Amino acid sequence: MPPKPSLTALKAQSNLRVLQKLFPSISTLLHSSTHVAVFTLSQTTWNKKDVEGSLFICGCEDGSPMLVVLNRSSPVNYCYRLDEGLQYRIIEKMIVFRKEGEEVDGLYFHDSSEMSSCFSVMGSVIRGDFKPVSEQATVNEEATASLMMALGIKKDEPTVQSVPEKKKSKNKSQPQPPQTQSVVIDKKSLQLTLLSLIQDERFIDLIHAQYLKVVNARGQQGGGK
Repeated sequence: MPPKPSLTALKAQSNLRVLQKLFPSISTLLHSSTHVAVFTLSQTTWNKKDVEGSLFICGCEDGSPMLVVLNRSSPVNYCYRLDEGLQYRIIEKMIVFRKEGEEVDGLYFHDSSEMSSCFSVMGSVIRGDFKPVSEQATVNEEATASLMMALGIKKDEPTVQSVPEKKKSKNKSQPQPPQTQSVVIDKKSLQLTLLSLIQDERFIDLIHAQYLKVVNARGQQGGGK
């Protein structure tokens, strides 16, 4: 029986269907952000366009990736082709970008982690080395497992450990769990994985549980002196 798709993959499929109804040339969904507002630069002043909503970076049948903001303010959505000649950078809480001979636009993010993730994806997409969200979900699960193993975190660990562990008997041999081969992830994959996981409550719960273990262990060591 094939494994059920993750919630991330299901959400990506739903978003892709909506986008394809509006833009039939879209073939894949590469990235999404919850909410952005679009600005344009007029000389030295940023003016807000009548565009804000969820942001998507998509692959298209013609091979040219496209940035889409589904507009909540009006029926007119915002579309921008992410070509190789695009100049882009971060200024405070905004991704600023332009093409030669065109006006400067900016995407304002309320969530700085979403901005960092989007900026990283834009660079990868323009270079042509980024995977669709449905494929990322599998990669992220493998990378997460590898990362958890490296941090010494068990996925089924309780988030709060109020009862200290019992000492294991020296006389009884404990069965050893089978060894699992970890997935080796490169620096770029690690960065993208962390940017994705930092928004996952389950990951934060696991990190917090590990933090509590370390604090409790240090407290017990200090009390035993």
